[in-house]
Amino acid sequence: TIVVNDTISVTGGSNIATIYGIPLSSTAFSASRGTGTLTFSLYDQTNTALNSNSNISINSTTGVVSVTGTLAVGTYNLTVRATDSVTAIGTKAITIVVNGTITVSGGSNITTTYGIARSSSAFTSARGTTGRIFSITGNKDITGITINPVTGIITVAATTPVDTYTITVIATDSVTATGSTTMLLNEPGSLESSKYSCAN
Repeated sequence: TIVVNDTISVTGGSNIATIYGIPLSSTAFSASRGTGTLTFSLYDQTNTALNSNSNISINSTTGVVSVTGTLAVGTYNLTVRATDSVTAIGTKAITIVVNGTITVSGGSNITTTYGIARSSSAFTSARGTTGRIFSITGNKDITGITINPVTGIITVAATTPVDTYTITVIATDSVTATGSTTMLLNEPGSLESSKYSCAN
C-alpha cells in the first residue's frame, strides 16, 4: 500500500504585541495533513531554529508562542514551522512587536479660584501598545477633577473644594501596562499643578 498525504497546512495563531517587561503568548497555531505526528518549532529570518530556552519560544505540541518579559524592544519577524514524521514542513509567519515603556508628557498647570472651572492642555502618551487611555488617581477625594480618557485633558469643576491635591495621571495600554506623571494641585483658594517626570 502506498499512501501520499497532502502537504502540511499551518493555520490559526496570532501576532504578539506587548511592552518590555510584560510576558505574553499568542493564540495556538494548528497544523493539519502531512504524515504522522506534527511538531512545532520557530525559525528566524536566517532560517535558524530558535533555542527553546530563548526569550521567544513555542510549545512543540500546542503551537502556542510565548515571549518573556526580558525580550528586548524591537520587531521580530519569525516563522512557525510544523514538521511531520517524514520531515515535510508547513509554515506560517508571525510578527512579534515589543514596545518601550509608556511615557506621559505634555499637559499644563492649572490656576483657578473656587467657582471657576478650568481645563489643562492635553497630556500625551507615547510608546507601549495601542489603545492607550488616560485616568487619574488622587491622595484624597478628587470629585470634580476629571480627565478625558482619550484627549488627556484634565478639567477642574467650579465646585471642586479648596484644598491641596496630589494627582497622578496614568496612561494604560492594551496589555495593561502603565506610565504616569504626578501633578500637585495646591494653594487655598486656587488650584496649581506642577508636572514631574514620568514614573512607570
